[in-house]
Amino acid sequence: MPHDFKEIAIELLQTFVKEEINRGNVSESSIIEKLEKIDADSFFGTWKNTYKSNEENRYLFNKIYDEVINKNSSNASIFKLYDTKDITDFFFNVCEDKRNFSDLITKLIKTHSAKFQNTNTVHEIKETTKRTEIEALKHVIEYGIKLIPVLNDGRYPCKKEGFEKYLTDDLNKIEEYRKEGYSLFRFKPEDSGLLCIDIDVGHSNKIDGIKKFYEFLEKNKIPKVRLPKYLQDIAGGSFPVYCQTPSGGYHLYFKYNRNKIKKQNIGKNVEVFYEGYINSPGSYKGGKPYVFYGDLQNTPNFPPILLSLLKEFKEEETIEEEKRITETQHKQAKEATKKEYTQEELFNYVKADYSFTGRNELCFRYALRAKKEEFTQSEVISFLKNNPETKGHDCIKPAVQSAYRYK
Repeated sequence: MPHDFKEIAIELLQTFVKEEINRGNVSESSIIEKLEKIDADSFFGTWKNTYKSNEENRYLFNKIYDEVINKNSSNASIFKLYDTKDITDFFFNVCEDKRNFSDLITKLIKTHSAKFQNTNTVHEIKETTKRTEIEALKHVIEYGIKLIPVLNDGRYPCKKEGFEKYLTDDLNKIEEYRKEGYSLFRFKPEDSGLLCIDIDVGHSNKIDGIKKFYEFLEKNKIPKVRLPKYLQDIAGGSFPVYCQTPSGGYHLYFKYNRNKIKKQNIGKNVEVFYEGYINSPGSYKGGKPYVFYGDLQNTPNFPPILLSLLKEFKEEETIEEEKRITETQHKQAKEATKKEYTQEELFNYVKADYSFTGRNELCFRYALRAKKEEFTQSEVISFLKNNPETKGHDCIKPAVQSAYRYK
């Protein structure tokens, strides 16, 4: 095999290993096993967009892809790769034998992931990005998030309109709050361009929120295989940036800057926080910590495949909100048009002033007063016809009509 081609092939393998390390796979046997399950077309197709968008690697992609897939090379081993669709055969040939290939993988792992070389699980890797207490609070603040302290019983130390006084991104102020006994802090994801999915696990109802989350997606025709890889094994640590709650649940953080999303459920024990306040990493609840893993700078964008679900919820909530607003406006309008006095009260006032007049004059004077209070003619006539003191009087209608014509 030509020397330059071998170097290119090793560089490609190196890229693959780097990607696996980023996913938390740092086991030599695991990486080889994964390679054995990938056919040539899939393997090169995976890197196609990466290399085409990266000027530095474009030559690498074109060289490998053309020679392997398009059979532009006369090298027999490359033909063998394409014919058998066995990616490991290709790298065995590059390295001349399987032992050299295995050694190369191990070397690449040590080179690109020295701090992980003695670990082999995602959770162990996550430990290197673990933050608790003040370190977690500091990381949150450095991302530009403002926090508000919360009393141990979950109440805020102020009324809603006084939040601004307590919200802070000053670490020294946070330290002061902690010295005062505050151990729980909250923030609103919306203010920092974030959205959070809160998955409850280990609560008293014993419902597994992760299981319910996947079940909810299945019901909405979104099987796990259609999700981004980082969402396919939440319990296994696949998600890159999250907070582990005291009960063992998860706060998954996403970048989000689209339409406003109300707090809502997407499955039992699974809530979406955008406008509402949520407990912050670095907090304590019931003596147990909210532990942060990852880096907020690496927060993934909210996947479009889930966004469609939120839109549906948003539309429903918008209808409910509009209904609530309409009902409130109707109530306010009703209050605004509510008369200062009832007709019965008005009648008693008029009767007291004109106690020595006849019923015709009484009806006329009452109608004048009711007119000022914006009662209609029909309302006044109806009242007088049913009032014990004027009921049966044949001059009610003429008296009222006369009063309403009077200026």
